[in-house]
Amino acid sequence: MDSVEEAKRRLVENGCEIVKDEPDFPRCYVKDPFGLIYNLFAEHV
Repeated sequence: MDSVEEAKRRLVENGCEIVKDEPDFPRCYVKDPFGLIYNLFAEHV
């Protein structure tokens, strides 16, 4: 499983919200319960 997908799943289970999802990149923006927004992405090496 892609690490971004796994991270999104765990974060949502723990109270975060997906703000914007760009699965073609893959990248997404997640807001935590305190209102901070993070950009999750997979780095291609």
